[in-house]
Amino acid sequence: MKKFFIVFFVFIAFQVSAQTQKTFNTADNVVGAGIEFGGKIYSDSDWKGFTHTPVFFVNYEHCVSSVWDYQTSIGVGGVLGLSSAKSKTDDRKIVCTIIGLRLSLHYALVKKLDTYGGLMAGYKIASAEFSEYKGKSELIPDLFLGARYYLADNFAVFGEAGILFFGGNAGISLKF
Repeated sequence: MKKFFIVFFVFIAFQVSAQTQKTFNTADNVVGAGIEFGGKIYSDSDWKGFTHTPVFFVNYEHCVSSVWDYQTSIGVGGVLGLSSAKSKTDDRKIVCTIIGLRLSLHYALVKKLDTYGGLMAGYKIASAEFSEYKGKSELIPDLFLGARYYLADNFAVFGEAGILFFGGNAGISLKF
C-alpha cells in the first residue's frame, strides 16, 4: 500500500508540473494588437460634446529573465495606442497618441495560460485640428493585471484590466 501511495503522489506531481509549464520564457518576444475600452483617456471636461473611437493599440514584450522558480519570469516592453474624438456639432477633431514603457511579472498557473501583472509609465499626446484647443498632453502611469491564453504555441488571445488609466482591453498576441 505504501508503494501505491508513493507512485500515486509521484504521478500527481508530474501531472501538476506538466500543467504549469511556463509560457513566457527567457528571450521570448511577444507582439500584440488590441482594443481598449472603459479607460480614462476621455474622462475630463475637455471631451464633453465629442464622440470618440476606442484606443487601438499594439504592444511588445520581451522576457528578460526567469526568476525564483521555473514558473516566474520578468518582461519589459512598450505600448503604442491611437484614438480620436470628433465634435458632435462641428468639424473639430482631436487625436490622442499614447506611448508607454511596461514592466511585468509573469507567473504560470496552468498550462497554456500566462498570467501577469505590472506597471506602465506612459505619455498621452493630444493634438487638435482647431486653434482654441489647448491640448492636454500628460504623463499616464498605470498598474495592470492580465492573462494570455495560448491557442497554439505562438498564438494567444489576451485580456487586461488597468487600474489607474486604462480600463479593460482585449486582443491577440504572437510569440516569436
